[in-house]
Amino acid sequence: MKTKVTFLVLLSFGAALLTGCVGILPIPPRSTKVEAGRKIERREVRFIVPGSTTRVEVEQRLGPCSRDCPRVPSIAYTWETPAWTVWWWVTPAFIAVDGGNFPVGGWHALFVALDDQGVVLQKNFVSLSRRSSLSEQLERWAKHIRKKNITMKKNLIPIIGAVAVLLAGCVVTSVYPYYQAKDLVFEASLLGDWVSADNKDKPGEFFRVEKLGEKTYCATAFTADQTNSFILHLFRLNRQLFLDTCPTNHSLDHVPVHQISKVMRLQPEIETADLEYKWLAELLGKNPEAIRHVTVRDKEGENKDERIVLTADTAELQKFILKHLNNTNAWKKPDKAMRRN
Repeated sequence: MKTKVTFLVLLSFGAALLTGCVGILPIPPRSTKVEAGRKIERREVRFIVPGSTTRVEVEQRLGPCSRDCPRVPSIAYTWETPAWTVWWWVTPAFIAVDGGNFPVGGWHALFVALDDQGVVLQKNFVSLSRRSSLSEQLERWAKHIRKKNITMKKNLIPIIGAVAVLLAGCVVTSVYPYYQAKDLVFEASLLGDWVSADNKDKPGEFFRVEKLGEKTYCATAFTADQTNSFILHLFRLNRQLFLDTCPTNHSLDHVPVHQISKVMRLQPEIETADLEYKWLAELLGKNPEAIRHVTVRDKEGENKDERIVLTADTAELQKFILKHLNNTNAWKKPDKAMRRN
């Protein structure tokens, strides 16, 4: 290999010397072994779900980050591998004027952009430039993601409308999660196969809860003709447990759709109550300022198919939930699920 590369360099240089030109010859590294940091594999970040996974969960799975951007919430994991060496020279005919070499590539990173609550907005693998610092490149990328996120929010209403149409039944949905990273808890008793008390005579219809991250669950619902999966986060506000549920289908421009349930108990049965849509609609009909929201229509011009989608941020959502925590009209009749035999 070394003899072949040397021959190519001499051949290129000889041709340049005779004709007069700028010569460039890239030389690949002899090894791809990681020289600094820890390489993050793509399979390792499959658990990251934009709009659901938190920074705490990312660092629990991947370890402490290499760089934290204080001005634009974002983190980076970096590693280095041997770089390519690019030889260059400038040769007017028969006279060698200048030449040299410089490294290309070899510096890699996983960038993760976050919102103000520490929830992931986007992740991306990047090849870093050696002409600017890691902090500069991370901040520039994070600003770009934030700008895209703001633009997307301006166009949320038609997208939210499409999401609302896809959801079966009258359920309260929110663009933002109901939890912050500090609120998350993990209870092993939630894991396993469960069957709804209403469907206990249908053994083929059940849902399976598995551990996805340090404080994240994945729930898969099985029915006779389809399978759907969701990301679950169990969290506590004022000693009350709640579940935030978010579908894993992000085909609609990655707009998360969060639903909340109040948890009464987790064992020996799961007992939860969803926020009552009818109560919320009546409340907002009397007081539209009760919480930020948008009203969308399933079909243009038909008021009968209007739906409410909450657009309040996490802090406002939590304040609203706690205010109506003990209002029996604000929560549906509890649903129960038992262990599947």
